[in-house]
This record gives sequence, structure tokens and C-alpha cells, in this order.
Amino acid sequence: MLDPGAVLQNRYEITRLLAQGGMGAVYLARDRRLGSTIALKETFFGDDDRLLKAFEREARLLANLRHAALPKVMDHFAEGKGQF
Repeated sequence: MLDPGAVLQNRYEITRLLAQGGMGAVYLARDRRLGSTIALKETFFGDDDRLLKAFEREARLLANLRHAALPKVMDHFAEGKGQF
């Protein structure tokens, strides 16, 4: 879990936890570079390479799609043991 005020990639500042489930968490965050409010998804997959690769594939796929019912993916990165 990330604490409010934590900064990832020297860019995304955590504001608060929005939701948490068995496979991850979603935080309200601020993009310090662009000044925008975003949702930041964190995975809890640990060292399961299959799930980590699936999460990365999902991010790449969603980054190229635009639809009102889909999230707009703007970035994907790993930091520490987490993928975001």
C-alpha cells in the first residue's frame, strides 16, 4: 500500500486510496508534470511473471484504444516490487 504524499517516478503524487481488491489497488494521484488528477492502478502480483506480463499487455492494448467505457492509459512502469 502507498501512503498519501508518496511520489512515484518523480512524477505521480499519491493523494489517497480509492479502492483495493485482492489483485491490486487504485489511488487518486496528481501528475506533477502535467498538473492533472489521475487514477493510478497498482498490482499485487508479486513475482508471478505470467500475471506481470498480462498486466503490461493490458496497459499496451488500452493505451492504443479510445472509447468512453475504457480507461485512458497514459503510462506503464515498474517501481520497487509494484507495477503501475
